[in-house]
Amino acid sequence: MRSMRLVRNFTEAIARFLLSAIFLVTSINKMFHWDDFERILGSIFNDWLTYGILPDSLQDAFLSLAHWAPALLIVSTAFEFFGALLILLGWNERLGATLLILLLIPTTFLFHPFWLLEGTERELATPMFLKNLSIIGALIFIALNGTRSRERAVAFSP
Repeated sequence: MRSMRLVRNFTEAIARFLLSAIFLVTSINKMFHWDDFERILGSIFNDWLTYGILPDSLQDAFLSLAHWAPALLIVSTAFEFFGALLILLGWNERLGATLLILLLIPTTFLFHPFWLLEGTERELATPMFLKNLSIIGALIFIALNGTRSRERAVAFSP
């Protein structure tokens, strides 16, 4: 029985690492290349203006969002880093999953609008969109259920 618990704990720790790794790496990368990510985020908002599908009121909102790119980047990076850290460490992983869900939903639609693209761009955006939906599904599962190992506070403790 004890060996099964050790296997389960180890497997859960690996699963938390695998799920959180992309968010930790990306958030740390943002911290070291902040100006580049500010430009990318501003560019995404401007791209949405060029798609020509937004009503005037939403175009104004996207123009405003482009000006708020630095503040949005701070909030999104904090959600990304701390959400991933909570999941990795197994500390309040439900909150961590919720933070990442709140990050990923708008990110998925803003950065991967495959329905507006054509050709190679569409071929690249579609799997990225679906990958994010898969990750959101895993995060919803964690937000609803946690990792079910309540007897320990740290990911790698026996």
